[in-house]
Amino acid sequence: MTTVRDCDYPWMGFMIWANGAASCCCYGSSPVGDVSKTPPESVWNNSTMQSLRASLAAGVVHTVCQSGTCKYVVGSRASQQTTRDLAPAPADFDEAWYVRQYFDVCDGLARGVWSSGLDHYRRLGHREFRCRNQREWRRSVQQQRERASRTRAGYSATLSWVQSARVREHTIVMSVCALNSGSIAWQPNGQGPTPIHASAEAYRRLDEVQRTRPMNIYRRDLGAPVEPGQSITLEMQAPVDDFPVGRSFLVVDLVSDPRDVRLTRRGAKPLVLGVHRDEWTDQIDLVTAG
Repeated sequence: MTTVRDCDYPWMGFMIWANGAASCCCYGSSPVGDVSKTPPESVWNNSTMQSLRASLAAGVVHTVCQSGTCKYVVGSRASQQTTRDLAPAPADFDEAWYVRQYFDVCDGLARGVWSSGLDHYRRLGHREFRCRNQREWRRSVQQQRERASRTRAGYSATLSWVQSARVREHTIVMSVCALNSGSIAWQPNGQGPTPIHASAEAYRRLDEVQRTRPMNIYRRDLGAPVEPGQSITLEMQAPVDDFPVGRSFLVVDLVSDPRDVRLTRRGAKPLVLGVHRDEWTDQIDLVTAG
């Protein structure tokens, strides 16, 4: 079943409305910031966005996810209990700091959704990796920095094709072998603090990689943990109809949470698949590289 764990929006960008409000998607999500008052780069890494990413990675529907039509939210709510007990009121809860720190909570108070910051925390915030006070927030930021440093230093992958990519039933199929050439074990989604995903990103041109948003992204969870020195074989799939007429490219890599951490670095390269769709015959020609 598709759940919020499969949602990539908070890692890819946000939408800016005419009034300056920034939202992660167009499915009716609540604002995560206001670019008319705060620079976009500050909104991108503010406490609401960090809480949202942590919640979705853990499979928890977040406060800002209010849509009844989003397939990720619908799938998660169908697989979760609808009734939740209120968390106890923490003795060290800082009401003023909490409301000021979390944009979506302040916005909800203004609209009468919550009676107080503590009301939000007891109902939802305790499940959404929110901090109760400034001291806890500073400790959390330091832990995030240390974890990111360890992740970037310890994760590394060496990728190779198991066989040439092929078209099967209107789907491009890619079989990839991934060797854990780093020092940290890879954990599947939901089994560790930094889950690993196989990723295939589609671009019109290779010079767009890491410069513009890909046309489409295809994810695949690991089936089992992979220790350093071990390998795993993965099959990635991409629908043929997603590709435009002419030339385009698929870049295959492994990524971790936060998902801007790519595992092919320091000499190791991602795999590249050239895709050519003929405008007259609609035939697909594939060229593997990397």
